[in-house]
Amino acid sequence: MNPRNFAEIKIIEAFEKQTDDCPICELIYTSVEKFVEEILYEFVNDPNTRSRLRRGICSKHVLAIENTLNNHPELGLLGLAIIYEDIMSEMIKDMVKNCHTESECLFCKHESESEKIYVETCTSFISDILSIYEKSKRILCRDHYWKIFLATNHINQENLKAIQVKKLLDLKSKLTVFIEKHDYRKDKQMGDTPRACKIAGMLISNNRIQDGRNRLWLWRFLPKR
Repeated sequence: MNPRNFAEIKIIEAFEKQTDDCPICELIYTSVEKFVEEILYEFVNDPNTRSRLRRGICSKHVLAIENTLNNHPELGLLGLAIIYEDIMSEMIKDMVKNCHTESECLFCKHESESEKIYVETCTSFISDILSIYEKSKRILCRDHYWKIFLATNHINQENLKAIQVKKLLDLKSKLTVFIEKHDYRKDKQMGDTPRACKIAGMLISNNRIQDGRNRLWLWRFLPKR
């Protein structure tokens, strides 16, 4: 397989990783994390960036920014303080003028664009990806399974479905072991079931929170083996 562009390289690498979370979710989170770093490193004083940030930042991405700062303490808090002060100044102006404007999180926009790129790119060479996916521990989440499934042809749909069902049955069996472990009539080892519960929770959940924004990045916080 010869990747044609950077997105394909990243997708192949993500699907080849031997972790049991969603590869597309991870790619999107990583993209957002790098976007946060770029803004805090280089664009705090960029007029265009500041103008776009004045529309507000959603609570999810405030947490993502804080997580990035925890991982990169060298960034310091000055850049973030400048951004927050600018946003609050805009909020105060709007309140004084009784001018209500809808918030529009720049990071949500970036996340949505990243998801579109990765899903479309993955679908464009899904027949190659399926062979990698079948051998890896990766499991597509509900949303990304359906987005890829609905965007490809019937043959690839059937192959993807067979692989996904097999992976889900394996995960389900781990949950069954956990349940049976609590049956006094049986004697079974718990195995990987605590993590299986976390993975299952993410797989069955809807990737949209109540205000419509995406929460794909939560995959990042699943504990690794």
